[in-house]
Amino acid sequence: MINYALSLILLISVIPSKEKVEEKFEKTISAASTSYVDHEMEEAKSYAFKAYQMAKDYDYEWGVTKALFVMAYLHEQDTEYEKALPFYYQALEQYDDYDSYKAILDKSKVLFNLGCIMMANDKYQEAIKFYDKGIQYAQEQELTQMLLDNLHNKIIVCTDAGLYDLAMETIEFKNTLIDVSNIAEKLKTRNELGLLYEEMGETEKAKSEYHFILNEDKNSPTSTFTGKAHIILG
Repeated sequence: MINYALSLILLISVIPSKEKVEEKFEKTISAASTSYVDHEMEEAKSYAFKAYQMAKDYDYEWGVTKALFVMAYLHEQDTEYEKALPFYYQALEQYDDYDSYKAILDKSKVLFNLGCIMMANDKYQEAIKFYDKGIQYAQEQELTQMLLDNLHNKIIVCTDAGLYDLAMETIEFKNTLIDVSNIAEKLKTRNELGLLYEEMGETEKAKSEYHFILNEDKNSPTSTFTGKAHIILG
């Protein structure tokens, strides 16, 4: 009885508190992030996997979900899409278990990133499916920037796939959402329209969009679309 009690006390003494587990987990995830920024991808993946294992060992459920997202993202950035996909899918199944803004935002990012992976592999219909899910979810959760980002990528995918009517429809819908003061998004949408017209062979309409960008850029000299407009217009 005494030996059993002593063993139980020793076991309890080596089990870290929830706060200690979370602190150690966050340090490990932070190390993965630092390695990623330093372009040490294999090291970053190793830290992320350690964080994942730690979260599983100590039943830190949110840590498991967060680590899945990080592992998926790192593999995606290293163009290891087949390795990234199962981690993203696992994370996607878990987000609804949490009622936090971070979980909502991360779920939106996962839907977006899945669309990006499909787009990178020329799986246009699959990409559109994920962007549509991302659009719906961002609307439901009032995630304005994620909504605009999903719409932007859907427009690009539709343009590349030759789905011009759907691309135009998406542009028109996106225009209804952009605040008049959001110059950057307004220019991005005009650039999307210019690209669409180019693909459709309507050169003069494309030029008109790029002229608009150049004129508007007088008021917004940091526009990222000015260079392309100059190139197109010669």
